[in-house]
Amino acid sequence: MTDYRTLHELDARLKRLIELKASALNDGNDCADLDSEIAALTQYRKECLRPGGHIKNFLDHDKQAYYRMNKAIKRFLIRAEKDGHQEAVGIIRHNLKQGKIFRYEG
Repeated sequence: MTDYRTLHELDARLKRLIELKASALNDGNDCADLDSEIAALTQYRKECLRPGGHIKNFLDHDKQAYYRMNKAIKRFLIRAEKDGHQEAVGIIRHNLKQGKIFRYEG
């Protein structure tokens, strides 16, 4: 949804707007336009970040496929173990390396 550079620029803009608002209030000027922009930027920042402060991301197709494949392999191994193939399951678990791609090193 966003990146760290954009958030850095957004924070700099918010800081500048707050400074402008403070100087406008000292001069006795109306700062409704500054308030609306500050509120909009703050709302955008809330929508882009998770509660821990990390950026929200959309899952891409590669990650979705990885999770789907990982779940399928786990289901297969559990079923094979229940069917009495514990030794084969042990060999597969020992030799199957999971990274960005699954590979069998046997």
